[in-house]
Amino acid sequence: MLQRILLILAIVIGIASIAVTFTKVREHVQGIIDQRERNAKDRDSWQAKYKKTDAELKDKTSKLEATQSELADTQTKLTASENKANASENRAASLRTGLEKEKATRQAAQAELSKWLQVQLAPGKALTPELAVQVISDWKGTLDKNTVLEKENKVLAERGRILQDQLDQLFGDSAEVIMPAGLKAKITSVDPKWQFVVLDVGSNKGARQRGVFKVHRGDKLIGKVRVTTVMPDSSIANIMPDWTVDEIREGDQVLY
Repeated sequence: MLQRILLILAIVIGIASIAVTFTKVREHVQGIIDQRERNAKDRDSWQAKYKKTDAELKDKTSKLEATQSELADTQTKLTASENKANASENRAASLRTGLEKEKATRQAAQAELSKWLQVQLAPGKALTPELAVQVISDWKGTLDKNTVLEKENKVLAERGRILQDQLDQLFGDSAEVIMPAGLKAKITSVDPKWQFVVLDVGSNKGARQRGVFKVHRGDKLIGKVRVTTVMPDSSIANIMPDWTVDEIREGDQVLY
């Protein structure tokens, strides 16, 4: 009987132990189930957050790519604008250089014009461009006339030499021609090739053909010339080689 009671008691204790264990196991299992459900909820929450974050990341990535594209386009435009600005600056610098040159040229021209305008042809009469043209034209005409006169002088000199030879044959070199005492003149031209000079004195002041002048430079006697051709205001005279001690030049003085 005792054994039975002990057996029953052991059975009851085993059942109680099993019940307690089952309760604990059930609570543990329930805890595991609850934890799994919480984990599932957390997982779903994290997945939702991940999807949201991923969507936001994709959106931001897309916006970043768009921004980078706009930035690249802006950089391209900025580079083009800088190139245009540099080209404009270079052109402006070139224009400034050209302008400075033009200003310098204009200033030089104005200074030159001012010099011309200061030239007085007569009291109160300045040299204008029109008068300058006329003066140049007259000067060219004078040159042409001088050329003609030079040719005529050569012809006259040749005739003078011919006449001189004839006179020498008739009268000899010793025949003296009388001219006004103290008659002075200046040599205005010398032809060393043909050995004749032009004097600024003529028949109006008493110069005569075959008259002999002494040539002076300062106080020095450097030679003699004999008149071959006489005109009203000038004369042509041959250089006398035997009496020449120095080269006769334009500007030398002659004295009878």
